[in-house]
Amino acid sequence: MKGPEKRGSRGALAAFALWVALVVFYAATVPLAAHRDGDFTHLWTCGRLVATGQGARLYDPPAQRAVLAAAFPEGMPDWMWAERQDRLGACFYPPPAAAAYAPLGALPLHRAAAAQAWINLAAAVACGWLLAALGRRGGRLDPFLAGAVILGMPSTFAAYALGQNGVLTALVALAAALLLLRAREASEEAPRRSRREALLGGAVLGLLVAKPNQLLALGWIPLALGVPAALPGAALGAGAAAAVGALAAPGAWAGWLHLLPDLLHMQDLPGYPLDLQQSGLSVFRRWLPAPWDRLGWLAAAAVLAWGWSRARRLARRGEPRRALALGLAVACWINPHVHHYDLVLTAAAWALGLADWDRLDRRARRLGLAVGLAHALAWPVSAALGC
Repeated sequence: MKGPEKRGSRGALAAFALWVALVVFYAATVPLAAHRDGDFTHLWTCGRLVATGQGARLYDPPAQRAVLAAAFPEGMPDWMWAERQDRLGACFYPPPAAAAYAPLGALPLHRAAAAQAWINLAAAVACGWLLAALGRRGGRLDPFLAGAVILGMPSTFAAYALGQNGVLTALVALAAALLLLRAREASEEAPRRSRREALLGGAVLGLLVAKPNQLLALGWIPLALGVPAALPGAALGAGAAAAVGALAAPGAWAGWLHLLPDLLHMQDLPGYPLDLQQSGLSVFRRWLPAPWDRLGWLAAAAVLAWGWSRARRLARRGEPRRALALGLAVACWINPHVHHYDLVLTAAAWALGLADWDRLDRRARRLGLAVGLAHALAWPVSAALGC
């Protein structure tokens, strides 16, 4: 075996070993995640109300608190119900999200939290395989390396430990992206298949109506990739998810729409965790007093305009995968409400860059590694420093 081939073989073996070690670590810590009583308690509460036929009270804070209290007969920890939750409650997502959590809500809390931990682990593994499939569109990305990148990121661990849904959001976005790129590739040779996959990719993306801020942040990417046929599919997917939410929790949509004005100004309410926000807007909210913090919206518009222009040029130049990676990174910047566990999408964007590794010179590789390291350490370091 010659030098480059031998180094490639060793690299693949190292990636596989790291992937296995991370999977084993996550699997071994499922019991700890299940009893951590993190953010999942609130998500479970939403699902519990639907599962027990109380969907009409989904956005009723007293009903939510009663469900939580019943799960802790020896006393609910004080931190589980912050001051702002007397007004907002614990269910911020629209009814489709509550319907999605209903199967877990049918289980006792800690059994449901264990199931959620396994789901997050499986979703992270699936993200690695989707990234590898995306990497083959113009490059090469080892599935175990991609999986190790996702599993090794602090954002993934935060989602896993807290029982949050950042990995599941990334899974939906990457699945939609793969279908969109396949639709683009087939547009000339098989236009019918291209339309079908564009509609399906849009429908998958539309499922993010369960997390509408993510849908809005990502919704421009199909157009930037040159796949406008995805938009009707997105409308169908979002409509179907909305209908499921309405059926699972009759009347709950009215409750969520009543809550929406407060959700849009949640950052101004007591107890809002601004220190955990990772969007571009949060930078302005942290460092500038009102009303100057609204400059963050202008910055978001400027980043979106630049990202749109650059992504369109990349797609037209025959580099849609790079356009997608840029789109995922821009989406995290312009999203007004991004927690640390939502940065799985930016980790995925960086991982897609690894598909070009063989074509990068030494300087570009060093810069890429520095960007990845900065992304991985930014949140832990800032949290440790209290900034």
